[in-house]
Amino acid sequence: MDSSIVASGTQSVLGDNYNMLLEVNKRLRQVQAGIYRASLKWMMLAGSLETSDRPEYWANPSGRDTRSVPPEMKGWDFGIRTDDLVGSREIVRTVLKALGDLKKGLENIQHRLRLNINKLSRPGLRSYNILDMPEEILYCIFEFVEGFLRDFPEFECGASRDIKNCRLTCQAFNRVSERFFLRSVSVDLNASSLSRFNDISNHPTISKSIQSIRAILHFYDTTLGDSLQDFILYNAGALYDRAETLELMAPWELRETISKETGMKVVEALKEASACWERIAWDTQAQSLADHDRTHLELLKTTHQRYQSLCAYQEEMLESGGFFASSSCGNIEDALCKDNVLPRLGLCNFDATAMKYGFTPRLCDMITKLPVAVHHAGAWLERIDIKLSQVESPSDLIPSPELRQQLPLAMQRLRKFTIRCQGNINGELSQDALYDMFGSCLDTGSLREISIDMSQMREPDKLGVGKIITSRRWQNLSYLFLRDVAFHFSELQLFVSRAPKSFSYFWVESVYLLSGTWAEVLDTLREKPLIDRVQLEKPLGAECADMSAEELKRIFDREDLFFRSQAERYIARLIPHNSLRDQERLDHDAVDVESED
Repeated sequence: MDSSIVASGTQSVLGDNYNMLLEVNKRLRQVQAGIYRASLKWMMLAGSLETSDRPEYWANPSGRDTRSVPPEMKGWDFGIRTDDLVGSREIVRTVLKALGDLKKGLENIQHRLRLNINKLSRPGLRSYNILDMPEEILYCIFEFVEGFLRDFPEFECGASRDIKNCRLTCQAFNRVSERFFLRSVSVDLNASSLSRFNDISNHPTISKSIQSIRAILHFYDTTLGDSLQDFILYNAGALYDRAETLELMAPWELRETISKETGMKVVEALKEASACWERIAWDTQAQSLADHDRTHLELLKTTHQRYQSLCAYQEEMLESGGFFASSSCGNIEDALCKDNVLPRLGLCNFDATAMKYGFTPRLCDMITKLPVAVHHAGAWLERIDIKLSQVESPSDLIPSPELRQQLPLAMQRLRKFTIRCQGNINGELSQDALYDMFGSCLDTGSLREISIDMSQMREPDKLGVGKIITSRRWQNLSYLFLRDVAFHFSELQLFVSRAPKSFSYFWVESVYLLSGTWAEVLDTLREKPLIDRVQLEKPLGAECADMSAEELKRIFDREDLFFRSQAERYIARLIPHNSLRDQERLDHDAVDVESED
């Protein structure tokens, strides 16, 4: 038989198999959606939360990966209220059994089709190995092996042993592994840290791996630099706190490297040294000090002189602008990976090293100056994370008019913006203070994720976020997280009406409603069915201020992490009634009864 006829026949059979496989895959997606739908109905039935009684093919619909759901199945859970699966657990159990059996059968067909396709197509394919893969795929494989945590750049560490071993294998692996040597670099405002960063950024190989720069906004305190007594008292207190922490943690109980007696001797020695430093602080002229205390005094004086020189260097760098040049320009075209993009810039004024500085919470415009400096150096920012613990003066966070003009240009490719303030802001703030501080950073259409967390700062009603969320349209926005801030209902309504199709996750926690009602908020969010998930927790203000803790818990608390609250189920169109409207009617009826009495 002519080989061309055989090849043509094989090609025809192969095409038929591919078409059947596509149809089976489509049916499997529909069946899986049906299983999710029936599983959700099971969860909604009374007495169906016990895990021991769940049907065989039950699947957690809340824990599903919505990114894997095909476009035609988006919003499948909104229509469940119209299903015929009502009132009977046995009906739901039967439906789940039928769907599960159907899924098994389809998976068997899928497996056989794949085997057949592989058998028919194999003679026409050459043998591939891992080195035939493009570097983009190899990079993803290496990243999976490395297990890099993108959300925790503060864990600065080098490449793992696996990556180092791969580097020695072949030239292809050598090139790919270069991007894993040092993923995150922290930069402090001192000479040694800046010198180290410049060495890294100028290195022809290690510089290619930098994915995140973390600027530590700690400052040597001029007050401690000017006063030996204040310097000694500060460090005496810090040493005592360290001893208390060590005693509380008691690491000798977890590890057998040292005995409890040895550990407690260390704690007592630290406390004794702290007490000695306090005595010295009140007699720095050594007029009545013992020999032991005099030895400590000489060491403290030497350390204080070193602190003074570091403080003077830091002041000089701040006044001259040298920090911005050093931390952003160290041969940045080579340091910042492909296409001159810096994936992440972190700005932090509190971490474990804060105590050694004396920690003056003075920001000196760095939060707004540094992104502009990075842009001037030739790089685009994709992500900015700002973490603050204390702001001495809010005016430090407000960019100058010149920077306000430059920031939108520097943020043209920004995808994610996060601000976390977990401390105190001293001084008076206007309702639009957050917009004045960060509005220029958010003035870009490329943003996909925004997180504003002002927890533990002050009363939420003092920090308005309405001007930020209504200042412009973000056509690519997919995620918005708000915590311990405030907005008016009209501002939320405008934001929701302008939200793009890509907007899929809205998380609101401890937010104060300045005007309107939360019942109106629920109605407005329900009218936007394109939002895949709304997470609403601990609402403040409006009618919630007059509700009891039990009423709030009934409407807004979840029975489990993966379950929705009553309010969230109403927003997702899983139940027909707005619980806050029902509560309004109950309160109104109670008032009528009282008036009749």
